[in-house]
Amino acid sequence: MQLINLLIVFVIWFPFLKAMDKLNLAKEKEQAVQNSAAQQNDNSIKM
Repeated sequence: MQLINLLIVFVIWFPFLKAMDKLNLAKEKEQAVQNSAAQQNDNSIKM
């Protein structure tokens, strides 16, 4: 019975967790691009 309950909870929550993970991945990629651009600007200023 507990296994069935666990499976039901997993099926209900999985799409939400997947969407949240996708959103966080997009935010991390955006931050990485911004950090990369900032580092390039810093390197060009130092030269």
